[in-house]
Amino acid sequence: MSEKVKSERIKFYLIRKIAKFLIYFIVKTCRLRIEGAEVVDELREKDTPIIYVYWHRHIFVTIYRFRKTGARPLISLSKDGELVAQIGEEFGMKPVRGSSSRGGARAFLELVKTIKENKSEVLITADGPKGPVTQIKDGTLRLAQKTGSVIVPLCW
Repeated sequence: MSEKVKSERIKFYLIRKIAKFLIYFIVKTCRLRIEGAEVVDELREKDTPIIYVYWHRHIFVTIYRFRKTGARPLISLSKDGELVAQIGEEFGMKPVRGSSSRGGARAFLELVKTIKENKSEVLITADGPKGPVTQIKDGTLRLAQKTGSVIVPLCW
């Protein structure tokens, strides 16, 4: 393994550990209000598949909120996405990697499988990796149609 690769791994390791600490600290100092939880509970009782959508700017609060729940976040294959995926793994998640701009078809098929076969809930940044900000992309809607999932919006 080259020195550059080692250095990159160490850097990513330190960043994700620091990010985990910061996310815990920031979220613990915020007051979150959950509305509509009873509707989600009803969907779960009926085994209705759920796709949660949120804006990019809420990604770390979403990762924190769904830590160790078995929810599968869709995270891009970019270098930034790699860091976010590692942070998600720090919180006990198993990300699906891909986006509308790279690896989308494979990620779509993996999401279909994880929803239908594993009954996993899915987390998707609705505004996609390249924006425009706060404009939902078609892939989320197609995934919901293909799997019979309900789309539940999140806002923090």
